[in-house]
Amino acid sequence: SVNAGNDPLYVIDGLPVDNSVAIDGSAGRGFPAGSQARNPLNALNPADIESVEVLKDASAAAIYGSRGANGVVLITTKKGKSGRLNVNYDMYYGTQQVSKKLDILSTSEYIKAQNELSVARGSAVIYSPADIAAIGNGTNWQDLIFRDAPIVNHNLSFSGGNANTKYYASLNFFDQDGVIISSGIKRYTGRVNLEHKAGDFRFGFNLSTSLINDDMVAFGGTGFNAGAGIINSAIQFFPTVSPYDSAGNYARYYNIDMENPLAVANGVDAKQATSRTFGNVFAEYSILPGLKAKLNLGSDYMNSRRDVYNSTATKAGFANGGIASVFNGTNSNYLAEATLD
Repeated sequence: SVNAGNDPLYVIDGLPVDNSVAIDGSAGRGFPAGSQARNPLNALNPADIESVEVLKDASAAAIYGSRGANGVVLITTKKGKSGRLNVNYDMYYGTQQVSKKLDILSTSEYIKAQNELSVARGSAVIYSPADIAAIGNGTNWQDLIFRDAPIVNHNLSFSGGNANTKYYASLNFFDQDGVIISSGIKRYTGRVNLEHKAGDFRFGFNLSTSLINDDMVAFGGTGFNAGAGIINSAIQFFPTVSPYDSAGNYARYYNIDMENPLAVANGVDAKQATSRTFGNVFAEYSILPGLKAKLNLGSDYMNSRRDVYNSTATKAGFANGGIASVFNGTNSNYLAEATLD
């Protein structure tokens, strides 16, 4: 839709989790205002998922009201099974790279095109032989901002139980560097699922908590290009200029509405920490064969904090002696549900 998302509603262990949460707040130079909506699956350890079911029948999704208008995805996380304690650890490591960089003019091609255009307009060449010699190979900005980036994941889980009590617990650490320098994400998750049965009663809880630390890269544009990303800056920035000035500092060029891409990546310290805890407590009683009463209480709490510092390496920071901003916001939802089934 135009003003709302078209993502489905995710229901995790019977708890609908909000996938449209966007916390209002100040932006920080080079970033959008507030905390952007984050899919709740980002806070979920994939190794904890037991099954995924998509409700395709409109009548089946009707219980969730308008929230289920775009569909409902039911996610069930792993539960313990009767038997001795089972401990499982797994990890993987890999690397990422940009599959194909954008094909743009090389430095020599750019110089030739600029000189030919200037002559065609009746003016002298822009770059003289002496200028061309001084420029040399110029700067490939894409080579400067892109990198091969590692990715690593560690997962540890415990499960077990007996005929009446079953438990499952897990810890996960996910670390991914971005293919753009100075970017990356670290995610820490923990989960505990416990279920106990006593006669006709069955009760338990499912609890998940996560912390996501993002290292972000600012937009890198000013004026007309205020919303331009660092990749846009890298493909449009002059290949004839150096990323550094004569003193070895990041060069600032005021004849283009863009920041030095390297200065944006390394001269802006931008971090965002998002913590999210959601879970539910349930109790179920078998009244008659085929008839159960169930009470389900749950909550979904999220806190997001963003710290941004534009150092004097950037044009905006240089003009103001550095710019710092801190944004913090929270959001919470609660569930109380009683059913007869």
